[in-house]
Amino acid sequence: LNDKKSPAAREGAAHAVLTLAQSEAVRALEPLFIDSGLYAALLEAFADKMPAVRTAAVDAVVAYVKAMNPWATALVLPALLHEIKTAGKWQVKTGSLAVLNQLVVSAPVQTAKLTPEIVPVLSEAIWDTKADVKKAARDSLEKTTALVSNKDIERFIPALIKALINPVEEVPNTITLLSATTFVSEVDSPTLSLMVPLLSRGLNEKLTATKRKVAV
Repeated sequence: LNDKKSPAAREGAAHAVLTLAQSEAVRALEPLFIDSGLYAALLEAFADKMPAVRTAAVDAVVAYVKAMNPWATALVLPALLHEIKTAGKWQVKTGSLAVLNQLVVSAPVQTAKLTPEIVPVLSEAIWDTKADVKKAARDSLEKTTALVSNKDIERFIPALIKALINPVEEVPNTITLLSATTFVSEVDSPTLSLMVPLLSRGLNEKLTATKRKVAV
């Protein structure tokens, strides 16, 4: 993966990881995947100069997270969020978002528990200067927030997403919707991950009436 002179070697290495991840050998790969530097090298390859290498690297990580023990989600997620937030190359961001989408499918319970870490990063990424990143981040935000199982706010999730994307226009309206809701379900961390950014923004609104609704 680190062979700068040979695109074929880099692509072959990524395909080797893909093959391992799609076989029973993934169990032997799991204890080594992160600490060996393999994971970091694959993430870096998301922005390789050669398209074939980029594709192979993303496919390898997606296949790995699909096959790994779902409780390892908390171990692989921090690097993904770091890249989505800070990567200088947009291909690394879109590749990391593709892996996150796979986690939503493969480890929904574990990913839902981590939405307080995920949603703030995606809320920033939807304002990225690169159109490809913005589109991918919005898609990931919709898929991640679909994991929220609170019956009281399920119907408001599209409005909550709109409020994150267009805060100036949508925040007051969404707060009004929520203020008319009687909460009977348990309010867990995934629910709060959606509501807190909205409430925080609402407290900074100029209208006192909006602030009062947030406080209530």
